Amino acid sequence: MKLVKGKKPKIIRSVRYHKDKDPENHYREQLMLYTSWRKESSDLIKDCQTYQERFEQVRDEILCNRRQYEYHSEILDKAMEDMNNAKYDNFDNVAPNAEHLNKQDCAVKQKPSADDVLSKSRVVWECSPKWVVNSI
Repeated sequence: MKLVKGKKPKIIRSVRYHKDKDPENHYREQLMLYTSWRKESSDLIKDCQTYQERFEQVRDEILCNRRQYEYHSEILDKAMEDMNNAKYDNFDNVAPNAEHLNKQDCAVKQKPSADDVLSKSRVVWECSPKWVVNSI
């Protein structure tokens, strides 16, 4: 079998632990992705007490390897953080007419009586709750 190095770097998918919220898993993930290792218990952490300590020892190697796979990773991390911190309280402005209709539909919580049914048609109650008129 012959191994050939690809011409384009491939995408590495990972959890991307937050550096401040879960630092040990963040540094462990960085070590696993961008350093060579075979056995996690011995090769990954070596003689260090924490993954962060080991990360600091091989920081240059990790950053160099990371540049091959992660373009604009700092910008993406910032965008993800901004999105997670954003508060979305007012969804009424997204589709105000649809929101108004949904509120009206929710106010009507009963099925129609026989008087409401059009001739040769039947009314079906959907989960949404909206009225749908189907011909028979």
